[in-house]
Amino acid sequence: MSLVLKVAWRNVGRNPRRSAVLIGAVAFGVFAFVGSTAFMDGIGDALIATAVDLQGGHVQVAARGYDENPTLDARFAGADRILAAADALGGARAAAQVVSPGMANSTEQAAGIMINGVDPDREPGVTVIADRLVEGSWFSGPDAGDEVVVGAELARKLRVRLGDKIVLMASDVNSEVSASAYRIRGIYRSGSTPFDRSQVYVPLRESQRLLGFGDAVSTVAVRLDAPARAEVIAGVLASAAGTTGLEALTWKERNPMLEMTKQAYDWSAMLMAVILFAAVGFTLVNSFLMVIFERIHELGIMLAQGVKPGIIRRMLFLEAVWIALIGTGVGILASAALLARWMSRGLDLSAFAEGLGAFGVPTVVYPVIDPAHMGLGFVIILVMILLAVAWPAVRASRFEPVEALNHA
Repeated sequence: MSLVLKVAWRNVGRNPRRSAVLIGAVAFGVFAFVGSTAFMDGIGDALIATAVDLQGGHVQVAARGYDENPTLDARFAGADRILAAADALGGARAAAQVVSPGMANSTEQAAGIMINGVDPDREPGVTVIADRLVEGSWFSGPDAGDEVVVGAELARKLRVRLGDKIVLMASDVNSEVSASAYRIRGIYRSGSTPFDRSQVYVPLRESQRLLGFGDAVSTVAVRLDAPARAEVIAGVLASAAGTTGLEALTWKERNPMLEMTKQAYDWSAMLMAVILFAAVGFTLVNSFLMVIFERIHELGIMLAQGVKPGIIRRMLFLEAVWIALIGTGVGILASAALLARWMSRGLDLSAFAEGLGAFGVPTVVYPVIDPAHMGLGFVIILVMILLAVAWPAVRASRFEPVEALNHA
């Protein structure tokens, strides 16, 4: 085996130009696959992060059925018990929230919005709004009843600035219109244009007063340091809620379309690898057919001397493996050189901010190396290359020694 391996290695160098072309083709396929997959994985992770950062954390506790029909009637009291259970878990941060549709009115414009009542102290540990402020500051405290934080897109639509007043209107639990005036304390930009246009934040106590909730809340959002534990934590919190009609849902359960999109991308990554390396495989087929016809006389001598056809097939397979390994190594090095900078600084896509923001994709995307996708891609590389060389290798092993020796 070692002798065949050495011969295969020497055969790679017999025609440096052809070998360089084949190695370049494999390297380009690997480079294209690793680069595109890393960026698509980065976009996928960014979409998931947006859902978690802006829409209830990794786990959300609410009244049963609230996720399908988020009405004011689906409020519940006793959120302190859920918060205490989450705090005791370790690696989890929780915050109670009140959510209601409403209207925001300025002196010039009006817009439909969602009013989010949040705990000023706990909310920064669950969502990223407090960290995404581009003007002003977060709430001064739990009792800041006349303060509001709005998105940059909503501020533009209402034609208001930091320090201006707006009026929030909503139907309370008694189906009566409730309204109050608030001064804009902060303006945020989350990276999602629809979100920035529709979400308004007020202190939790003020939202409870405005809507007549008393001590009740709409949800308790929980953010985890280890997202993989989401299902386990959801079970623990559901047990802590007892038989009070509450349920704990993970982000996957609340965003089934996002989970389906992620699964669909897993398949698309495999399809992309097959298409890329199928193209490389056709290049190898043509090249190895040329190789064996150039070496017919040499192969005839080997067969006449008693070399078994299986050894000839093995030699050509190992030659293809050498080319695949070198090409893969070159492709990985080229990908690493390109991605290293972008993985630390991110790829700036601000030129497409408007289009990306509509889908919740940030303007800076960080490539992500997913071992499962990369491993699958490299397996497909090897399989496609071995399949590509199979037919030329079989042809070479079936030559008749006398005909091969007499070949001009």
